[in-house]
Amino acid sequence: MKNNFKKGFIVSVILGIISLLLIGGGVYLYKNKKAVAPTVETEQSNQNQQQTDTQTPPVNIQSDTSNWKTYTNSSLKYSVKYPSNWYAGSSSDEFAFIRNWEVDAPLSLNWQKANNMENISIDIVSYINATNPAYINVKDEALADWTKDVTDKHTILVDGIKAVRGYSLSEGQKVGTVTLVFNGKVYFLAYSPYDSKLVSTFDQILSTFKFTK
Repeated sequence: MKNNFKKGFIVSVILGIISLLLIGGGVYLYKNKKAVAPTVETEQSNQNQQQTDTQTPPVNIQSDTSNWKTYTNSSLKYSVKYPSNWYAGSSSDEFAFIRNWEVDAPLSLNWQKANNMENISIDIVSYINATNPAYINVKDEALADWTKDVTDKHTILVDGIKAVRGYSLSEGQKVGTVTLVFNGKVYFLAYSPYDSKLVSTFDQILSTFKFTK
């Protein structure tokens, strides 16, 4: 019971942090002079596109992402591609973001842009249970536990790894979430607004997410 409460609390905290990042993350990064993420072009992978389960059709990315930039997290060993005219960066190894709008604007402007259905804010958050890392290695149990409060959830594959997609509520707003467990860590990929017109682009971005060696 205590562990479940703790995990529920942590998930709530993470969603709260995501909300702050979605609204004012750019201001935080600007004020703290965080470097923009690497945008070095990489060759398109020859691997086949990742397939999801029957509930979610696969996204065809073969001809659409060849000119995209690549954000690489060397510490957590993952990479993800994003449109070349979008923006990416991080406030720490555990918190990365992708936006289709500049993030160093005034907070009020960030709020307007973050809630505009023409825009989308994507955050990648990782978490490790330092007190019990072995628990997270029981992937199916950990994944079920960490997504028990997710609504409209279904199983997909991200880089060939089982993940749960759905949405959670943060400050009364829907936040789209994709959760997976890999190498002793829980990863959350969140996007907002939930009904953004750019959700299909998020799907393409998601299908380029890969763990590196």
